[in-house]
Amino acid sequence: MKRPYDTVLREKYRTCVYSWRQYMWHQANYNSLCKYLSTIDWPIVVYNNPSAEQSWNAVVGILKDAVELFVPKAMHCYQQRKIKPRYPRAHRECAATKRNLWKKLMKRPYDTVLREKYRTCVYSWRQLLVSSQTRVEENLISADNVGAFYRYVNRRITSNSSVGVIVDHSGAVCTSYR
Repeated sequence: MKRPYDTVLREKYRTCVYSWRQYMWHQANYNSLCKYLSTIDWPIVVYNNPSAEQSWNAVVGILKDAVELFVPKAMHCYQQRKIKPRYPRAHRECAATKRNLWKKLMKRPYDTVLREKYRTCVYSWRQLLVSSQTRVEENLISADNVGAFYRYVNRRITSNSSVGVIVDHSGAVCTSYR
């Protein structure tokens, strides 16, 4: 029987950045595990796997199957959360005005007065961003924290995007200009 929350759980774990299963040994059914292992004919397992490595792999496989059958698992999920920057009220209001003017400008692309209003709003938005970035950098310098300064600099100089290699028609990597 399919439970209604199974789909929700499946969707949740599909979006995980990193997930792992953990055995809940305290909830294991040890009596059934013992019965299962006692039903296995161990001499036959060893006889059918003559080398030590084969025998070991067979025994480990049987034990893994037994654990899968009788020990419940819990799935844990690590989701990386994206932290959106929280702008001050003036920034948010300017951004909202800019969005509204852009929507109006898309409806009336030849309206010069509206275009001028949009341009001044974009200019003020950029000025707000530059001033806030300047304020952050000034606070960083005045804090006199060398570690924070180097973290900031390293975050600014690392590249977040990568460019793929250039390959020729046969799939070989091009190393020269010719």
